Amino acid sequence: MPTIPIDVSPRRGPTKGGTELIITGSNFTDSGEIACRFVDKIVKAKRINSAEIRCIAPPWPQEEKDIDLGIQVFKGIDYAATLYTYYELAQVKTVMPSCGPLSGFTQLAVTGAKFEEYEKGDLECAFKQEDSSNFFVDGGKQPFILTHATLVNETFLRCDTPSLLNKQGYAVEADNAWFDVYVTKDGGNELSETSGRFEYYSDPFIYDIMPALGPVTGGTVVTINGTGFDQNTTCGIFVRLGIVEFKPDKITNDSLVFIAPHSNFPGTAAVTVSLNGQQFTQQPAVSDLPKEHTYDYYEAPYTSNFYPSRGPTSGGNLQKHQGFGYQLARPHINDRLFVRMYNVQNKSLISEEIEIPAE
Repeated sequence: MPTIPIDVSPRRGPTKGGTELIITGSNFTDSGEIACRFVDKIVKAKRINSAEIRCIAPPWPQEEKDIDLGIQVFKGIDYAATLYTYYELAQVKTVMPSCGPLSGFTQLAVTGAKFEEYEKGDLECAFKQEDSSNFFVDGGKQPFILTHATLVNETFLRCDTPSLLNKQGYAVEADNAWFDVYVTKDGGNELSETSGRFEYYSDPFIYDIMPALGPVTGGTVVTINGTGFDQNTTCGIFVRLGIVEFKPDKITNDSLVFIAPHSNFPGTAAVTVSLNGQQFTQQPAVSDLPKEHTYDYYEAPYTSNFYPSRGPTSGGNLQKHQGFGYQLARPHINDRLFVRMYNVQNKSLISEEIEIPAE
């Protein structure tokens, strides 16, 4: 009966060689001389049984990468061949963003060289530590964690980071959490020659916003009070006000200070924070925004008439103003109105802020 190879696994390997190949088929006779032939290179094979042999792919410097892998049961005699493909290892240059939350799913933009996908699902990102002992994921430690990669071109791909949270939603080992990010083109058998570093951080938390409202013209100095804003592993702190994103002007671990931008319309805007410029703190539905996480824009109040227009220097006289915009009429905000008195001739301040009591 002739020797018939049916399949080789893996079907691809790097040009540096060293990949252990498993060839399955039939009638692999125990001749003591069984070998694999890579064109002009003969490699001794190990017979497992009549349906399986194994051999190590040699280095392959030639330009032709798709070759016939021949099987020799007896020295110098080829009985059959199957296809094997050599490839060059990928190279990783940059990983952006370089940080993300412990919950994972940060979308990475990975740049490098020699990115290619032979079969759907083979191109992946591999998250690995130097000691090959990663964090607990799904109940046990793994040499590395693979996530699917989307190929854009030969030098650019995208993939998501794994979550470090357990089934209860907690990180088992959250301190100093990081991975080196590699690229694999054969489902994890071989990793890229180079890698990029990715670090994890704990999600920040917002307590409140002070002040929680300002005019649509912008310019209000606003402070977000909370915790976890200035961690060692952050890589891009942004504030999102509604749909507008910007960098804060002052950063501490417990507060972020920014100047409210202009808004075309009055209304309530959700306030969220990101430590990597991509993933922002979670926010409830727009219809149920907590007042501690909102900032309200209002049209500046306008006075069309007031009386009396004069009074004694001792003060104490009751003054009434007519106009619009004195009340916001928003259920989550207690309306408070203040006035200041100015000398219009020399444009100097006559009085400090005076709160107008609600009727």
